[in-house]
Amino acid sequence: MRKKICVVGAGYWGKNHIKTLHKLDALEGVVDFNKEALKTQESKYPKIKTHFNINEALTYDYDGYIVATPANTHFSISKTIIEQG
Repeated sequence: MRKKICVVGAGYWGKNHIKTLHKLDALEGVVDFNKEALKTQESKYPKIKTHFNINEALTYDYDGYIVATPANTHFSISKTIIEQG
């Protein structure tokens, strides 16, 4: 069964995860507060869902999340995913 993964963060590390998950046919969504970063990912991967915040992404049926944001944000984002997901 195909897994549907959402990457939180489309910056330096996020782009690496996005590219790899796409190759594995597991990329389903991307979250980033930077609308230009989201537009870039949409143009590269037109079938993905993009979200401006994690709360919006949590309304979709993803199988998992990769948090690829600055280290000081990992706890709060992960806590939100666990509590609301």
